[in-house]
Amino acid sequence: MYVIMFSEKVTFEVLFENLKPCGKKRSITAPGSQRIVDALQAVQGLQKIKKDLQKVFLDPLPDSKVKGEPNIGSPCSSIAGGKFKARFHKNLKDVQSLSIYDDDGLKSRKRSRFYVNVSEQRSRSQWITKMEPTKFHFRTLLIDCLPNDTLLSALLRDGRIDNSKMKKSVLSECSDHSVPIVQALMDDAHSHHDSTFVSEVIDEPQVSEDDWQESLRKVQIDYGVDRNPTHKGSIGPTVTQSPSYEGRTDTSASSVPSTSGSTPKVGNPGSQENKSDEKMYAEWQTLAAKLLKLDLLPKESEIKEKKRRKKLDKFAEPFVQEYHNVNQGTTVLMMSKLIGHSVSVGVVVKNDHCYGTCFRVGPKFVLTNKHVTKLADLSSGSCNDAFVEFNYLKAFPNEEDFVRFIVKDVKHSQDDLDYCILELDIPTGQFQLVQERLPGLESLIGSTSEGSTVTIIGHPGGQPKKLDVRCPVLNPNNNKVTHYLKIHPSKAQDVYHPGRTIYKSTFAHGSSGSPGFDQYGNLVVMHTRGYPLHAGSHSVLEQGIRLTAIHGDLRRNKPDLFRAIFPPECWDTVWPGTEEHMDCS
Repeated sequence: MYVIMFSEKVTFEVLFENLKPCGKKRSITAPGSQRIVDALQAVQGLQKIKKDLQKVFLDPLPDSKVKGEPNIGSPCSSIAGGKFKARFHKNLKDVQSLSIYDDDGLKSRKRSRFYVNVSEQRSRSQWITKMEPTKFHFRTLLIDCLPNDTLLSALLRDGRIDNSKMKKSVLSECSDHSVPIVQALMDDAHSHHDSTFVSEVIDEPQVSEDDWQESLRKVQIDYGVDRNPTHKGSIGPTVTQSPSYEGRTDTSASSVPSTSGSTPKVGNPGSQENKSDEKMYAEWQTLAAKLLKLDLLPKESEIKEKKRRKKLDKFAEPFVQEYHNVNQGTTVLMMSKLIGHSVSVGVVVKNDHCYGTCFRVGPKFVLTNKHVTKLADLSSGSCNDAFVEFNYLKAFPNEEDFVRFIVKDVKHSQDDLDYCILELDIPTGQFQLVQERLPGLESLIGSTSEGSTVTIIGHPGGQPKKLDVRCPVLNPNNNKVTHYLKIHPSKAQDVYHPGRTIYKSTFAHGSSGSPGFDQYGNLVVMHTRGYPLHAGSHSVLEQGIRLTAIHGDLRRNKPDLFRAIFPPECWDTVWPGTEEHMDCS
């Protein structure tokens, strides 16, 4: 069994051109969880400029694998293998504004990154950085991301970014081959690993108030009395002692107005803010009642109130019934069976970045989505540095727990059904051992049906292995489906694809390629995508590829690979439904 271990320490290079008597290149090896600035200050030969290192900018060299200027408050793991030139700006009087992480954030091994090109931000109104970008910063900033980050939360955490402008910022993804594509701020940062964006500040907010507040909470940012963002905590010195914290904060004690007398409590009629909230709530309630043709106001008459509640119960009955029809609990026996299947579910990793989920099939293969391998830049004959981890069960696993296999090759992929088969590098003599400990799931295939449920096992957001239990499979005429298609009629062909199944799930980015089992333990779908109502919102429908459709497509178009994966008793199996009769080649 080939195993790739996470290194406790990482190495990066920094060229100090102005060190006397001559410029010197320093190869710095430090714990991956140590802040970059702390690692620099610990280098013996740099003690004379130790204080100045809090002001240093690290510009990537042309041959660096890291292509942007990092925040020196980020952990060293975010720039592993990078090559930089140290730059000290003569007009920078204060220390740099450092990113703020908690202890878990510094230690997290599941990181991603994206870049923001600030070279064209010449107008102050368009700066998203606190300092003039073209004067102080390298043309491209490296933004470090944690596993659960959105594009917005990753930017908010970075100390160089002016948070007051982020709510109204538009990010457009750059490409050498296409027009920039606008991306939603609430997109999972993990899905944009190594992408480069340009930003624009406009007049209208680009995120809802709920998403904005959630993002602030995620990175421990609060709004003070003057409505400027402040951090709740940091690693290292206390907030009042930390120069990096002072640089990060946009408020000061002197900016907070003094108050006298009693402070209105929540719900106090004397609070003008609460009055405004109550008025807004009343307006929303009136509008909702009008749209739904319901009476939401309690009645003094007992008879009238009884009639009102009866109408409300009748209105809610279809929704309550839909939930109860599919959520009747899962037996302990079935749950233990699913846990047994879960050992064969892994995560696709390349350069310490999780790209999606996969699961074992056949003697030496895994099945995942084609778009996962495309994100990871895997292709036939080009799978360097990629592996599959099958035992990622907690955030900080012990190295002895790792169960990993190098990805040897891409054996086959298909566009219409969005699936891909990867071959693992398993020594010939270990096939039987691997099959016993990580059994292939190919013999469990079954067909889906309306009114059934799907339990998905995967790695949403690159997190430790999770289960989303009893997700309801939706009828094509379900109100959620029809409502979505009224807004997005062009998606009807995708939604009603005969080789796919629509259901409701909480799993998002990173869970693509996850196996889905019905209430009897049959392998029925491979989780593939979600359908958000609008850009930046959570998906309202989720979709999986039917395993019966993949079985049929392989049998027709790749018979040798089909026989290598499926046992003889599955070769002639035909399931009822349309998926077996369509030609997806």
